[in-house]
Amino acid sequence: MAPSAPDPLMRMLSLSDGPVGSPFPDLELDLSEDDIRETAYEIFVAACGHNALSARTQAPKSKAGLTSVSSLTAKGFRKAAVAMGSKRDRPMHPAGKGKKPPTTAEIVQYQMQISQESESRIRKGLLRAFTHQVGKPVECLLVPLELLQIIGPSDFVNPAHYSRWRLRQLRVLEGGLLIYPSIRKEGSDKTLDQRLQKMLHDLQHSSVDTGKSSEEMSALRMAALAKAGRSVSGEHPSPHLHWADGYPLNVSLYLALLSSVFDTLEEGQVIEEKDEVLEAFKKTWGILGINQMLHDLCFMWVLFSQFVATEQLEVGLLEAAEHLMKEVALLAKNNVVVQGKEALKTALTSIHSWAERRLLAYRETFPKGASGVMEALLSIGLLAGRILADDANQVSQRKQKDLSNYESEKVELYIRSSLKAAFAQMMETTDTRRRSFKNGGVSRPPLMVLAADIGQLAEEERLRFSPVLKQWNAYAGGIAAATLHACFAREIMQFLSGRQTIGPEVLQVLQGADTLEKELVQIAVEDAVDAEDGGKGLMREMQPYECETTIEKLSKDWLQNGLAQLLEWVGRNIQNEEWKPKGTREGYAPSAVEVLRMMEETMDAFFALPISQDPQYVEQLVSGVESAVQLYCEKTISACGKKERYVPSLPSLTRYNASAFTQKGGWRAGLHLPPKSKIASQVGVNSNERLSELENICVRINTLYHLGTELQYMEKRLRYGWKKEAPSRMERNGHDSPVAGEYSSFKEVGVEIENGVQFLIELSAYRAVFFDLHRVFWEGLYAGGVESARMEIVIEKLERQLEIIAEIAAEGLRNRIVGALMKACMDCLVLVLLAGGPSRAFSIDHADILEEDLAALTDLFTCDGDGLPQDLVDGATEQIRGVLTLFHLSTEKLIERLRDEYPEADVGSASRFKFAALPRTTGEWGPTDANTILRVLCYRGDDQASKYLKKTFNLPKKLSGTK
Repeated sequence: MAPSAPDPLMRMLSLSDGPVGSPFPDLELDLSEDDIRETAYEIFVAACGHNALSARTQAPKSKAGLTSVSSLTAKGFRKAAVAMGSKRDRPMHPAGKGKKPPTTAEIVQYQMQISQESESRIRKGLLRAFTHQVGKPVECLLVPLELLQIIGPSDFVNPAHYSRWRLRQLRVLEGGLLIYPSIRKEGSDKTLDQRLQKMLHDLQHSSVDTGKSSEEMSALRMAALAKAGRSVSGEHPSPHLHWADGYPLNVSLYLALLSSVFDTLEEGQVIEEKDEVLEAFKKTWGILGINQMLHDLCFMWVLFSQFVATEQLEVGLLEAAEHLMKEVALLAKNNVVVQGKEALKTALTSIHSWAERRLLAYRETFPKGASGVMEALLSIGLLAGRILADDANQVSQRKQKDLSNYESEKVELYIRSSLKAAFAQMMETTDTRRRSFKNGGVSRPPLMVLAADIGQLAEEERLRFSPVLKQWNAYAGGIAAATLHACFAREIMQFLSGRQTIGPEVLQVLQGADTLEKELVQIAVEDAVDAEDGGKGLMREMQPYECETTIEKLSKDWLQNGLAQLLEWVGRNIQNEEWKPKGTREGYAPSAVEVLRMMEETMDAFFALPISQDPQYVEQLVSGVESAVQLYCEKTISACGKKERYVPSLPSLTRYNASAFTQKGGWRAGLHLPPKSKIASQVGVNSNERLSELENICVRINTLYHLGTELQYMEKRLRYGWKKEAPSRMERNGHDSPVAGEYSSFKEVGVEIENGVQFLIELSAYRAVFFDLHRVFWEGLYAGGVESARMEIVIEKLERQLEIIAEIAAEGLRNRIVGALMKACMDCLVLVLLAGGPSRAFSIDHADILEEDLAALTDLFTCDGDGLPQDLVDGATEQIRGVLTLFHLSTEKLIERLRDEYPEADVGSASRFKFAALPRTTGEWGPTDANTILRVLCYRGDDQASKYLKKTFNLPKKLSGTK
C-alpha cells in the first residue's frame, strides 16, 4: 500500500486561498484531490503503452535516492546520487537491495501514492483495452470508458471502493466531454450533449454494473465516442479522441503528474530520477493536449508553488522556476493558444505580486540579509514584472512607458518601502524602550535612542542588503541612507517645533541627530562615487537637520513650568486610573509607574542644568515634586471614603423574646438577608456611588507603598547630586558629603504616604468585613440560633479574602493587611455578640461554642505558625476574649456584676414606677464595662434575664416599628 502523505498538488491548487493565487481556474467538478491524482496516473499508464505495461514487475519495494533542490541550476536539474535521509521511517521504494533499479513507471506509481491493488487493476483493464486497439495510437483510447467496461465489482475487495471508483470514472467522462471539451462549437450536437448528459447522470445514480455488456453501456459508448471524436472543422471525425485535453481539466491532471517529482516526505527534495520521469510524462501530452509552452508554464508553477509550500527556503526551486519563466515567455510570443497566454499572464502576476509583497518589506521578510532566498526572489519577481510590463506596453494604445530603468526603479521602491516600514516599527517601540537605555545616570530621550537605532539599521542595510541590491540599482546604499534621513527629519522637526526652552532632553536629541546625519551622509557619499552626477541628487534630497547646539540661559522659569506641567499631568493621569488588579503584574497601578517616570525625567532634566547646584532651586524642585505626590495620594485615598461608613449603627437594646424563637423555623426561617444595595444604605454608602472592592483597594495600597519606596530611593539620589547609585553611609568619606543638604528631603510627603497606606489598610479591612461579608457575618452569624449559624461560612468567605490579599498585596504589606482584617473581624464579632439585634440570643451553654468559633477564627489567621505572629493575634483577640468571659457566667452572676459595676441598676428594682437609666455606651467593651455586661444580659436567652431587664430598665422585647 502506498504511503499516506499530504498531496502536494492539491496544496498548490489551493494556494489561491493562501499566500499565492493559482493562475488556473478551479474545476467545477465534484472530484477530490485523490480523484484527480488517480485519473492522472491512469492516463500516464495508458500513455506508456502496451509494452510498458507488460514489462511491469511485482518486485518488492526498496529505497530510492533523492537529489537536493540545491543542485538545481538555471539550466535545469543536475542529478545527484544522494541517499534518502534517515530522519524518519520511510516506506520502501520499488527496488530492494540486490534488485534491479525500478522502472520509471514504478517510480511514478510510488511517488503518486498508487497502491499495488489499484495499479494491478489499472494494468489489467488497460491490457485488455489495448488488445482491441492494436496498431492504434493511445490517443484513440477513451480511458475512463474502457476501464468502466472492463473492470467490475469483482475486482474490488470492498464494494464501496468500487462504487467510488465507478463514480469517479463517470464524472471524469462528464468533465472531459461536456463541461470542459477541447472543441466547443456553439449550437452543434446539442441533442447529443443532452443525451450523453442524461446517460452519465442516470449511471451515476444507478447500480448498473458497467463492467458487463448492457444496452446502457452500449448507448453510452456510442455517444461518448461520437462526442470525443469530433474534429475542429466538424466535417470529418477526428483521428484522435478528445476527452481529457480541455482546459483547465488537462492542466489539473498534468499538475498532478508534475507534482510527483517531489518526495512525498521530504518536500524540499526532488527524486533522483526526475529527468526520466519528466520525459515519460511527455507521452501524456497527446491525451492531455499539452504543448511545450503549457508544460513549461505548469512546471514553472509547480516549482514556485513548492517553494512557497516548503517554508520558502529552497533557492534552487526559484532558480529553476526563473529559468522556465524565461523559456515560457519566449514560447508564448509565438503561441496562439489563448488559455495558455492568459494562464501565463495570471501566473506571472501571482508570482510578481507575491514576491513584491515580501520585497516591499524585505527587512521583515528576510531579517538575516539579502543573500540567498531574497536574491533569488528578487530575480524572479523582477523578471515576472518586466515580462508583464513589456506585454502591457505592446498591447497598450497609449504612449508606451519607458522601461529602460524598470529593475532599478523597482529596487528603489523596495528599498524605500522596506526602510519606511522598519522605521515605523521603531517608532512604535520608542516609548516602551525609554527606561531601558540609560548612560551614566542620565536617561536617554526616546529620539536619541531612535537616532542610535537608525544608525545601526543603516549599517546593517549597508552590509547585508545593499551589496545584493546593487545588482539592479547601483545607488542602493545611498537611497537607503536618504530614506532614513528623511524619516528622521520629520521626527526631529516635529520635536523642535514650538519649543520655548531647551533642556537636557533637547540637547541629547540634537547630539544624537547630528551623529546620525554624519553617518548617513558618509554612506551616501561612498555610494555616490560612481554616480553620474556624483551623488548630487541624493545630497539635495538630504536636507540638513540644522541642529541647534546653542543653549539659552536656563532660569527658574524652566523649573516652574516643568513642575506646573508635572502637577497637571499627575491630575489628568490619575483620573483615568481604573485600579484594576491586573493593571500590572507587580500589583500597583500603571499611573504610579507613569508618575514616577515623569518625576524622574523632571529631575534628570533639572540636574543637567547649571542651576542644579543652587540650593534654592533644589528646594523648589523638591517642593514641586512633593506637591505632585501629595496630589496623587489625595486622589488615591479620597475616592475610597472612610472606614466608619461601613460600620453599622447599633440597634436599640431589647430583651429576650422567647415567643420569637419558639415559632416554627424561628428567626432563621424568617430572616431575609438584604440585597447589596440595601446593605449599602445600611452601612451609610450611597448606592449610586462606585464602591472600591478589596482588590482595587489592595492595588491602591500597593501603589502608595511602591510610591513611598521609590521616593526613598529618589531621595538618596537627590541628596548626593542625583547619582544613579546613591552611596551608603559606610561608603561615604569626606569628599562624598551630601550635595543638596537638608533641602532634598521627602520626609513630609513620606509621612503622608505612610498615613495613607495605613488608612487604606484599615479601610480595606472594614470594607471586606462589614460590607463584602455583611450578609454572612453581621446579618447571618448566630442569627436564629447559635447551632445553625456558626462561624464556618464566615471563615469560608474570609479564606477568599485572604487569597485575594495573597495574590494582590505587596509582600511587605500582606501581614499588615491581614492583621487589619483580623482586627475588623474581631470588632465585628464583638458587635454581633453585643449589638446583633433581636434575631440573636445566647445561653450559658453557648459559651463553649463561641469559644470554639473564636478559636477557629484565630486559627485561620495563625495558619499553624505560617500566618500572623501569635503575639499579634493575642493582642487583637484580647477584647473579644474578655467579653466571652461574661458568656460563661450565669444570669444571676451577670446581674450581680452589673450591679457592682453600675450601682444605678438597683434603683429600678426598688421602685415599681422608676426605672434605671442605661449605662453609657463607650465602645470600650470588656468584662468590667457596665454597658458590655448589660448587653450580654440583653442577649441572654432566658426569662430571668428578660424579667430583670424589664423591671430594672423597662427594655422592650421588640424593636420599635416591628410586629
